[in-house]
Amino acid sequence: MTKLLRLIGWQIRLLARYQILSVALVIAVAYAAVLYGFPSFQNHYVAITIIFTDPVAIGFIFVGAMLLFERGDNTLEAQVMTPMSSWQYIFAKVLALTLPALMGGIAVGLISYGWQIKWFPFLAGLILSSMLFTALGIAGAIRVKTLNQYFMVIPAFLAPSFLPCLNFFGLTRWNFLAVLPTQATLNLFGSAFALEGYNTRGGDVFYLAGWVVLSVYLAKVFFEKELYQ
Repeated sequence: MTKLLRLIGWQIRLLARYQILSVALVIAVAYAAVLYGFPSFQNHYVAITIIFTDPVAIGFIFVGAMLLFERGDNTLEAQVMTPMSSWQYIFAKVLALTLPALMGGIAVGLISYGWQIKWFPFLAGLILSSMLFTALGIAGAIRVKTLNQYFMVIPAFLAPSFLPCLNFFGLTRWNFLAVLPTQATLNLFGSAFALEGYNTRGGDVFYLAGWVVLSVYLAKVFFEKELYQ
């Protein structure tokens, strides 16, 4: 546990070194300023959409940038020479990248709904979804060598995750979309903002957590296949 905490601290320092925390802070301030300056935008559906599409998905995009930076610094390949296991590296990065997601998500949530927001479903949805996207980002980015290649990977991973938004906005009533983990994310956010028809359900938390475990496992498989074989 002590080693993992040290690794998380190191990953946070890397976030600062690569200016990722700075970019996340600027994005959070920008969203907060827009929502505060234009009260008409303080719609719960707008807030949930912002949180869902940006602070949550930010882990996917930023982790790809981190991996490319590390590859450019020749530190990524050096991981195989350290006593740090692949799962420790991945889990530390996944946990560290919840920080920028929390920065943006909490800022948007407080401005849009205030302190009466239901914190358990909100934080559960935000943290678990950030972990999911970050782990998928590792799986998607570990084999790419350039930013242009990663831009080609992003749609393939993210596009399916946005499909539950069709049901969320009432555009469709496709029950099969419930199998996607992001449906659980929207359920938790809807409950956090007290939207009609949404209640906190433990099943959504466990379902999303299960997908996190699966995504971390896939990231580990792809990571080891790329660097250890």
